[in-house]
This record gives sequence, structure tokens and C-alpha cells, in this order.
Amino acid sequence: MISKDHIETLLFQKLGGTECFTVDVSVGNNNRITVIVDSDKGITVEQCAEINRYLEQNLDRNIEDFSIEVSSPGIGNPFKVFRQQQKSIGRDVSVLLADGRRIMGRMLAASPALIEIETGNGKIEFIGGPDIKEIKEVLPF
Repeated sequence: MISKDHIETLLFQKLGGTECFTVDVSVGNNNRITVIVDSDKGITVEQCAEINRYLEQNLDRNIEDFSIEVSSPGIGNPFKVFRQQQKSIGRDVSVLLADGRRIMGRMLAASPALIEIETGNGKIEFIGGPDIKEIKEVLPF
């Protein structure tokens, strides 16, 4: 079976030093490889196709068969890496708190320990990392 670590290493070699970054990698049954990538400016279909080709060229079907799907995270999906929070500064987000409350607003700042959200009524919310269950970008409201 192709390892997730091997795919992550290939992605690091391809994406290191670029504006693109890996959001998630999974390797399922029958070596079904799913890669989610993004960039600080948004990822294009062409960039996804280029990454797909790179992975195919660096894996050997004669040793193990596989399938690869490379895509963007898509709006409305929960963030998986901190860099997605940084990318979303100035954009509208939905934050699900550990206590079940949801805060909607514009992300003003993000650090690994704290995010700052301006809600629709102009109130500024500072939310600590442990209180956050999920963050996702939403369409402007």
C-alpha cells in the first residue's frame, strides 16, 4: 500500500517554496489517493492538474496500482490547517465553538492561539484556540 507519508513527502517536494500548500492527504482502500491543496491566492484547476501529474510521475503503477484525486478545499468546508485561517483574513467565516455556539463574521486576525472576528453588529470577538471546534469560510452575508 502507498503510504500517506510518501505522498506528503512528494507534495512537500513539489509545493515547498511556492504559495501552494497541502490541506489534507488520505490514502484509502485500493490506493485511492485523495489530496486537497490550496494556495494563499486560491488554487486553480490547472494547478491541481499539475500536482496530479507530478504525483503520477513519481509513483510506479508497475509496483502498485493507484488512483489520484487532487482538488481544492472548497468554500464551506472546515479548515484543516492554520494557513487556511491566515488566508481567510478579511473574509466572512463561520466559527463553531466547543460549547455549540456559532459566531459568524469577518476574520480580522488569526494566530495559532487566537482569532479575531468582527460580527455583523460590529462587535469584535476574540476566540481562543481551545474554544474553537471548527472554522469555515462562508459566502458574504
